Amino acid sequence: MVTALSAGTAIITATSSDGSKTATCTVTVATPYHAVDMGLSVQWASCNVGASSPEDYGDYFAWGETSPKSIYELTTYQWCNGDASTLLKYNNDSGYGDVDNRGSLELSD
Repeated sequence: MVTALSAGTAIITATSSDGSKTATCTVTVATPYHAVDMGLSVQWASCNVGASSPEDYGDYFAWGETSPKSIYELTTYQWCNGDASTLLKYNNDSGYGDVDNRGSLELSD
């Protein structure tokens, strides 16, 4: 778990106990950042990822994607091959392409 203490960028590297595997993640905390307590078990960000104010929409992301996109459509989805009937992964309806019935993100995604 990572907790932001101030604005900035941090590179986090995790290494398996035997040293055979590593993973790196860059985390950037933008200003202003503050958590909002909505009375639930977690605190929420004051605005969406990529937004500069609570009124901003922020960035668009699709299921399993970590890079923002300028347009949120099936045709821009990494697991779609051009149109809404050509989903390649995470699909349970044959009308949308290859059915794999995956309902949870794979670790690699």
